[in-house]
Amino acid sequence: MKNAIIRTQLSFCLVLVFLLSPPGLSRGFGEENAPDDMPPELVRVLEKVNEANENLGTLKADVDYTRTIPLLEESERSTGRLYFQAPEKIHMSLGEPRNEEMLSDGQRWWIIDHDARQVEIYETGGDQQVAETAFLELGYGRNVDELKDDYHIQLLSTEEVEVAANGERETMRRWHIRFRPRDEEKPAHYERTEVLITDALYLPEVITLYESDGEIIHTFQLEGLRVNEEIEESRFVYDIPRGYSTIRP
Repeated sequence: MKNAIIRTQLSFCLVLVFLLSPPGLSRGFGEENAPDDMPPELVRVLEKVNEANENLGTLKADVDYTRTIPLLEESERSTGRLYFQAPEKIHMSLGEPRNEEMLSDGQRWWIIDHDARQVEIYETGGDQQVAETAFLELGYGRNVDELKDDYHIQLLSTEEVEVAANGERETMRRWHIRFRPRDEEKPAHYERTEVLITDALYLPEVITLYESDGEIIHTFQLEGLRVNEEIEESRFVYDIPRGYSTIRP
């Protein structure tokens, strides 16, 4: 069970890299190239996301991860920290009860289970299954044409929300966007992925993965986002501790 959840954490990291990288989901989504079922407001939001991506060098955020099984009314929560450096470097750590880390220097992934004292190492280039499979399972393509052709991108809602900022209340606009495979018969580990984006930064602040038609829900909430601050390069390289076993699938 825990190994499956670790795969979810990796999938989240891959989604985040995809959303934040310049050749990400929004590139090429001008109104003249948008699918017929994509409303103009959604096109404009994705264009804004693309503009934010182009100006994004680094991102730091607190992570609040919740795994929920609605039918059993079960919920497990872990908090941690996220570091991202464009275009593909990422480091996410989660405390108890998960006690895990995932990081990438852009060329390989380290997936660390501290309870099991185990590290899985993947190369990310070429046809490595760890990257390709995760993107396909999540309903994202490796390029925009695949995304537009194979997946519905749906604007679920737009709302005004009040947030605290510098001791005052500010009103922001928030968009709830869903990604779902167009081919419902095609196997997919995650039936849909949803993101929340506000006009504060036009970066994803909540990413939700729906597994087994919503029987298991994984929610990653990013808080205290700070952009374009210096991050040490050592943050994205992992030195395997003594006593930890390594696996290279």
